[in-house]
Amino acid sequence: MKPISNYHTHIYLCKHATGTVRDYVEKAISLDYQVIGISDHGPINEELKKQFYTRRMDMKEYQNIYLKDLVQLKEEYRDKITLLGALEIEFFDEMVTHYPKFINELDYLILGQHYLKVDGKYTSVYRGMTPKNIKIYTDTVLKAFASGYFKILAHPEIFTMSYPKWDEHCEQATQRIIEGAKKYNIILEVNANGMRLNRAALTKDNKFTNSYPHLNFWQSVAKTDLPVIVNDDAHAVEHLCDQATFRAYDFARELGLNIIQKIQL
Repeated sequence: MKPISNYHTHIYLCKHATGTVRDYVEKAISLDYQVIGISDHGPINEELKKQFYTRRMDMKEYQNIYLKDLVQLKEEYRDKITLLGALEIEFFDEMVTHYPKFINELDYLILGQHYLKVDGKYTSVYRGMTPKNIKIYTDTVLKAFASGYFKILAHPEIFTMSYPKWDEHCEQATQRIIEGAKKYNIILEVNANGMRLNRAALTKDNKFTNSYPHLNFWQSVAKTDLPVIVNDDAHAVEHLCDQATFRAYDFARELGLNIIQKIQL
């Protein structure tokens, strides 16, 4: 399957990616893409900044640079490609007043739940995940689904990054996420950046797989007709349509997932 779109793309403003909006648009056009969605990590408010450290744009950069670039380049390239503006962002109770504003200014939001509130303090999914934390992750994701603000769930099985052995807690989380995606019409993402990172995890049969996309998670999704999108989660222009992209498409196709390449907005 030849990629014709990518909805998960990061730029220099997040401080851990490279490239501008224009760079990605030009690259997407050279690849004959029909759609390119720019979805850098969303800004957080001052209250959250006091609670944990994270690299991303701030509110001023969002308003004065990010939005302005998107508006300008949408018009400039309108006859060549569909450029969509988005954010990848977590669901935080402290940010509930901001999501309606983001939705009003952008085309869609991606839920990427990298941080969790555990016992009153924020922690990263990249370290120290426990059965309790996996449940909190899932509860938070389902709360985000119910909010109605999000269109795509990025790397839904990211909890395996620091919980490498698949067990009943992973399975319970998977089934709850699947049911939530069905109920709230959320698109699940096969994330090609996991192929790029190539971080190992174990399946329930003690075989090696990627932390994401994790074989056991997607085997469960394959038993449904849920729409699935393959996204690059690009942090450099070179990530668009690279070897990891094709590996992710092959992975999804071989499992018989219901792959879509365009989302309805």
